[in-house]
Amino acid sequence: MPLEDRTEPKQTNTGLYCQLHNAGFSGSELLLTQKIYRLCCELFNGRYRKTERAVLCHAVGTASSVANYTRELNLIVVGMLHATYDSGHFPDGKSGMTKAHRAWMRNHVGKELECMVADYSEFDFGQGRPESL
Repeated sequence: MPLEDRTEPKQTNTGLYCQLHNAGFSGSELLLTQKIYRLCCELFNGRYRKTERAVLCHAVGTASSVANYTRELNLIVVGMLHATYDSGHFPDGKSGMTKAHRAWMRNHVGKELECMVADYSEFDFGQGRPESL
């Protein structure tokens, strides 16, 4: 997609669904996106970033941004889940990447997506590291 055709990232689930639909994603792909969004609602309910922006809006915006650059649905939904271990509020009332939280996530999204989220969580964002890759 040419840069001039890109739009600002969507911030709502409806905006994201419309973006994906307009990009030609199938009904089953939209249903998976909806499933992940609902999981994000559970994980991020009442959670805010330091900027006072709702984590859920940040998650949707990230997925929307990723969707501007790829048709790989797993990357898009992992974009929505990227803050799971850092900012998610699990059923035990805690955050973090524990064995129990990873098992809970695998149960909800499958091993492949959970591993992608865990890999993101362990990425070294130290100064110069992302740029060196």
